[in-house]
This record gives sequence, C-alpha cells and structure tokens, in this order.
Amino acid sequence: GGRRSLCAGLMSPALIADFEARVARALQPVVAASGIEEQCAAVAALDAAREVRVCELSGDGGKRSIAIGRARLPLPDSVSQPELVPDPAFHDNPTHLRLLEDLAADLVAGERAVLLIGNQGTGKNKLADR
Repeated sequence: GGRRSLCAGLMSPALIADFEARVARALQPVVAASGIEEQCAAVAALDAAREVRVCELSGDGGKRSIAIGRARLPLPDSVSQPELVPDPAFHDNPTHLRLLEDLAADLVAGERAVLLIGNQGTGKNKLADR
C-alpha cells in the first residue's frame, strides 16, 4: 500500500530525469546539424543589445503613466490602500527589463491575466511587484 506508493513517487522523477538526459544526448547531433543553436545565439545577441528603460511620465491632462521600453501603461490617480502596494528594492538588469517590457506590451494589447512560470527564486514575484 503506502510503501509502494512512496517508492513509486520517488522513482518516477529519477526515471524521468534519466530518460530526459538520454533523449537530450540523442538529439544533440540533430540540433547541431540543424543550425538552431547559431540562430538562437543571433537572436539572443539582438535581444541583449535592445535597451529597455523604465520611466514615469506625465501625459495628457496630468494623467500619470509609466513607460517600460515600447509599452506605456496608465498609473492610477490614487490608491485606496497604499500600504498594500509593494515597493521592492529592484535593481534593473537587462533580462528583467525586457521581461517587464513584454509583460507591459501584453497588458497594453488587452491581456487581462499573465501567468509567470519559473523555478523558485527566479524573480517572478519581484517582476510582479515592480
């Protein structure tokens, strides 16, 4: 009963990890021959060269907005509970700023919900708070 379930639960991730490693090794020659790695490196270089800045602006009629790269989002005139608004220590880095820009562009385009997925400690909450 319980002992078998526990063993199965522990063995499954180990078997999957071994399988994934074998598949990755088997696919390595195919990936190398396809030129995908060079294309990804070229895209990454272009993306890294793109400079993104965050700045607060005043717009028409004194309405405040924030510009994150190419996206511009309106800021509320007031907040009913300012103590609930996070103000994290955020040190801008190019990767996080590009992600913020992409999130802001999605919101400007009409998206109402955004799902952030990543390992623990990768900065999902930090990005949402920013």
